[in-house]
Parts: sequence; C-alpha cells; structure tokens
Amino acid sequence: MNLKRGLLAIPSQLQMILIAGVIFVAGFVLGVQTTSITAQGLITSPPPEAEELFAPFWETYNLIHSQYVDPNDSDITDEQLLDGAINGLIDSLGDQFSGYMSPDVYAMQNEYLEGNFEGIGATIRFNEEANAIEIVGVFESSPAQQAGIRPGDLFMTVDGVDVQGENQSEVAFRVRGPEGTSVEVTMRRGEELIDFTIVRARIEIPNIEASVEADNLGYVRLYQFTGNARSEIDDALAEIDINSRDGLIFDLRGNPGGLLTSAIDVASLFIEEGTVLTEDFGPGRDPIV
Repeated sequence: MNLKRGLLAIPSQLQMILIAGVIFVAGFVLGVQTTSITAQGLITSPPPEAEELFAPFWETYNLIHSQYVDPNDSDITDEQLLDGAINGLIDSLGDQFSGYMSPDVYAMQNEYLEGNFEGIGATIRFNEEANAIEIVGVFESSPAQQAGIRPGDLFMTVDGVDVQGENQSEVAFRVRGPEGTSVEVTMRRGEELIDFTIVRARIEIPNIEASVEADNLGYVRLYQFTGNARSEIDDALAEIDINSRDGLIFDLRGNPGGLLTSAIDVASLFIEEGTVLTEDFGPGRDPIV
C-alpha cells in the first residue's frame, strides 16, 4: 500500500475473494491518531543557519503587529498568524495529499471517527480535475439528502466564502456546525450553480453493511476505517457465513479513509504474508514496512 496515494492493493489470486470498487477518497491522513507520536529527527527549534532565512518572516510578523491597520480592533490573533504560516509551508509543496490540521479540525476528525458528528451527512473527496471538493456519498435521510444534494455536486461556496481549491478538512470544517444551525452552500452540478440552505443535524454514521447477493456472493461494505473496523468486518463475515459463499464483494466506494492502523488491520485480513504497507518519510530516513 502506498501511504501517499491511499490505495489498498489486494492480490488477485486470493481464493473466494472478489474485490469490487476499491476506492480511498482521502487517503489515510489520520494514521497516527491512536498511537503515540514520537518526534523522530524533527526540528523543534530553529537551527543557527535558519536565523537569516527566517528574518523576513519575523520582519513581517513585527510589521503586522506594529503597522497593521486598526490593530486594536482586529480579530487577528497570533494563533491565526501561526496557522496561516504553517498552512503556507504546506501549500507551497503543491501536494493535495499533504495538509495541516489545526486543533479544531483535528478534533472534528476525531469526532467523525467516533461514529457520529454534527453536520449535513455527506462524504467528500478532492476532485483534482475540477480543483474542488466533490460529494461522493450522501447518508440516507440526512439533511444533505433532504436538501437535494447529490453525489457529483461540487462545492463552490460555503456561507458566502469561495472554497474552490480548499482541501477536504477545510471544507468539512466550514460545513459542519452545531445541530439545528443552518449552512448556506453553492454547488456546481454540471454547468449549473445551485444554492442550498441546509439545517445541520447529529449524524450517526453507519459503518458497515453485509448481505448475501445473487450467485451465492457475500457482500460487505465498509464506510470508513474506524478503530473497530476490523472487528466489525470479522463479525459481518461471520454473519453471512463467508466460508459457505462462492466469493466476496468488499465495497469501499465513497470510503473517505480513516485510521492507518485500522487500514493495516483490514488489509491483513486478506493478505496472509508479505508487506502490507510501506511508509516513506522522505530523504534521510529509511522506509518502514
């Protein structure tokens, strides 16, 4: 599995297994959430040679504090400036798979992986061709479905803010909010721009469904890689008595990703031996497999 691309590769020779629709929308950007984080080789204070390099940064910082118009009336805080600087560093990479999570966004992602959140009830991904966030799934009976949101719709604005080019976490943070409040979104559907007013609700996320289909095929759909996804799949396979079936359709369409550790656990169900994942930390550090 390539961590950056977030694709799960399953050997084709597996007996009684048919993998259909293996799509990871967001990749596994939250792979370290359930494990401790160790700063291996990370620079936590600027090296001496960086003093000259960062001089323009500090000059800009000081100019904002000393000369920004109406600084006493401004809502801009040092935390906002810091978030902006970090986002600028990440954005300069030009890589849609790299992003920065502010504490608020990080908390929002944790809430989602716990199985419920307050929002409109849709899954999203970045559409590279359109350079916009696309709806890939709408939960049954959710506010999004009731408002008329459809898979394939592209976010143009959220509460009047142009969100084209923003990443998934940024758009999701704008769309979510307390239950009972409204969010105004403009979506592009084909060549048409459509305005929606959607009242947010508490969304209980269905994480798995299982059934027996025609031709004696088992069917399991996984909606996201939560901490207990592997145990849920084990239970689902037992429920449909997979060993008496002629194959399995494992459906990951619209799955936005989730915990990297969970993805490894799930992949290990189908891969008995060998490398499941290779994680590359960039120059100077050996990959971990």
